[in-house]
Amino acid sequence: MPRSETERYPDDPLVAIDGGADGLDVVQACLRASERHLVPGGSMVLQLGSSDQAIQVRDRLRATESMLSAQEVRSFGTHGVLMRLTTGAA
Repeated sequence: MPRSETERYPDDPLVAIDGGADGLDVVQACLRASERHLVPGGSMVLQLGSSDQAIQVRDRLRATESMLSAQEVRSFGTHGVLMRLTTGAA
């Protein structure tokens, strides 16, 4: 989530939710790590703050020709969005 919104969640560890100015710093780190460690056909799930962020992640994956692709997005209202990403088929 964007750094400016982290005070809304005082019980969450700042390192887990502070995504920098655009809210996606932690997401970018997770994407880079998953590209190094997921096997073909592997999956990961990201928890995002909003469906707008899911669109931004999808756009970044396409722009960078990432091996990851978004397979599913589920909204949980005020609790954010879960996005499942997979690598190419085995």
